[in-house]
Amino acid sequence: IERNKATSGGGIFVNASATENCNISYCDIQDNYATTNGGGLYSGVNTTISYSNILRNRAMTSVPDRNTDNPNKGRGGGFYFVGNATVKPVNELIASTVNDNGCMWYGGGGHLGTNTTLTLNENCEINNNTSIMGGAAGLHVTDNATFNMKGGCISENEALDGVGGGIHSSYTCVLNLNGGKISDNKVWGRGGGININTGGNLVLGGTNITGNYAYKGNVLQSCIVSETDGIYS
Repeated sequence: IERNKATSGGGIFVNASATENCNISYCDIQDNYATTNGGGLYSGVNTTISYSNILRNRAMTSVPDRNTDNPNKGRGGGFYFVGNATVKPVNELIASTVNDNGCMWYGGGGHLGTNTTLTLNENCEINNNTSIMGGAAGLHVTDNATFNMKGGCISENEALDGVGGGIHSSYTCVLNLNGGKISDNKVWGRGGGININTGGNLVLGGTNITGNYAYKGNVLQSCIVSETDGIYS
C-alpha cells in the first residue's frame, strides 16, 4: 500500500464505527501522506499488525508554525490509534517495523490516543522516525492510553523540538516496560529516552534504556527519563 494521500490515514483509514477488527499481515505500508493524522495508518478499532513494515509515511500539516498551526493535527507519521469513551481498541505489533516515518507534531513513528492499548513484542522496531515541533519522535502515548513493551526496540528517533526522543507520555497514561530496549534517541528539548508528564505512570521492569540524549540550553545532556508529576514503580 504505497504513495497514497488522504486527510487522515494516508494508506489505510479504519473508522471507530467499523464492526470488524483490523488485521494486517505481510504488508508494506509505505510512502503515504496524511494532511492531519496517521500518515500510514489510522485506526479506531482493534488492530493487529504482523510481519509487516510501515515505512516513510508522513503526517504533515500545511503550516509549520507553532503559533498558528493546530497541534492536534500532524500526529502519527507511521500509525495513529485512537478510541473514545465507549470504544477502547486493543492493538498489537508482532515482528513488524515502523521505521523512517515523520510528523509535524507528536508521534513520528506512531500515536497512541484516547483509551487505547498497544503491545510491542519481540522482533519489532520503531526506529529512525522524526517529529518536527511537538516531540515524541518514536511514540506518543496520551489521553488514558496504555503501552506495553514486551520486546523489540525504540531506537535512533529524533525530535527536532519539544519533548521525548523515544517516547512522550501525558494525561494519565501507563507505560509498562518489561522488555526490549529504548536507545540512542535524541530530542532538542527534554527526555531523550522518555518524557512523562501530567500524571503519567511508568512501570519499569526489564526494558534497557540507554544512550539517549536531550539537548537543553547549550548543553547536550544524557537523559534516560525526564518527568513532571510522574509516578514510578
